Amino acid sequence: MLRGDSQPGNTYIRDGNAGLLDWQVVRRGHSSRDLALRDLLDTYRSAQAGQGGPDLDRDELWTRYRHAVVHPWFSGLGTASLGGMQDDGIAMEGLLRAVTALEELDTVGALRHAR
Repeated sequence: MLRGDSQPGNTYIRDGNAGLLDWQVVRRGHSSRDLALRDLLDTYRSAQAGQGGPDLDRDELWTRYRHAVVHPWFSGLGTASLGGMQDDGIAMEGLLRAVTALEELDTVGALRHAR
């Protein structure tokens, strides 16, 4: 199960326990789509394998992480172009961050070399 909208604005802490808000995009898929930071990939892999989940190949997880950036770009494009879903400045900032991620991760290059 994928959470689908992992970001600080959708979390809360109550009585020392963390929780998640905004569950309308829950779906099945590869776990790379719920990762938000490259630095957490190894921590995630270890925790998942330690809890009986699959021991994911690091290179494959990294490649899928790079592919997964298309989703926030697409969502950001929809939000910014349709208007009225968020403040225009926030929507444009989200879109610009998604475009930056596409460039920094060379997502198009990774997709060209996909199996």
